[in-house]
Amino acid sequence: MQSSMYQAFGLILKSEIILPELIVQESNKPADVQIVVCDLTKPQSMLESPGAFVQVEDSGVWFHVQGIAIYQICNGNEIRVSPYSGAKQDQVRLFLLGTCMGILLQQRRILPLHGSAIVMDGKAYAIVGHSGAGKSTLATALMRRGYPMLSDDVIPVKLTEAQHPLVAPAYPQQKLWKKSLEAFDVATNDLHPIVKREDKFILPVKAAFYDQPIVLGGVFELTCHDHQGLECAPAVGLEKLRILTEHTYRHFLVGQLDRTAWHFQMAATIAGKIKMYQMNRPAEPFTANELAEMLLDTMKQKEMTI
Repeated sequence: MQSSMYQAFGLILKSEIILPELIVQESNKPADVQIVVCDLTKPQSMLESPGAFVQVEDSGVWFHVQGIAIYQICNGNEIRVSPYSGAKQDQVRLFLLGTCMGILLQQRRILPLHGSAIVMDGKAYAIVGHSGAGKSTLATALMRRGYPMLSDDVIPVKLTEAQHPLVAPAYPQQKLWKKSLEAFDVATNDLHPIVKREDKFILPVKAAFYDQPIVLGGVFELTCHDHQGLECAPAVGLEKLRILTEHTYRHFLVGQLDRTAWHFQMAATIAGKIKMYQMNRPAEPFTANELAEMLLDTMKQKEMTI
């Protein structure tokens, strides 16, 4: 089967699956990761599990999404994909570029944070939080103010030889709720909804994408609590470790992948190098623009607690 070369997450991917979301790799550099299509057979108990199912074995990490595909992520350098008959290619790619890549990054000892990364003042700033917190919406508000995006959903962070955290660009695409798109006056007629989520859409952002690795300058944790209102405060001490740990993409796999010691050391090193903040918004009304201004005002402060 013919393969194509791409770059994403700071890696070169050689894929038998066409990945139109990614940037085509033009150089002759060897691939870091092989993505192959093959026939994977797992025990019936796994295949009958509802929804998505992850299983860690010596042979790699098995990831099953019923009706879409079985995936096997091996040694940080190979992803095997066995699509179900009739599965839509965009659905197969959604999980391949999300959960599969998040697992592969952990295998490679690259920290995958769950959030959006924006470039501001020559550094990357990650907006992390749980699903529904408004990470991508806040990132969009910043992008509309001229700040390019590095990543949405999975943010790959590794350390340089000097132990500085470096963020690699993922790929030029966002996932946004219909409510957010409407608030930004973006029509959804020509956008594709995410699998089984008709109110969340895929939004290409090639014109606002930053495609080079850049040092991580800070992390903003975004929460949504009505009783607190709009707030932004520095995170210090152990709270910084809690944020990096809690918002590691698929963090429940860290122990199963034997990455606990590495993950703690990585989080501790990053926490000592960057500024971190906790931001809160109410569920209603739409506050992404006010949050963006609050974040930018925080960035303008001359002294920020590390």
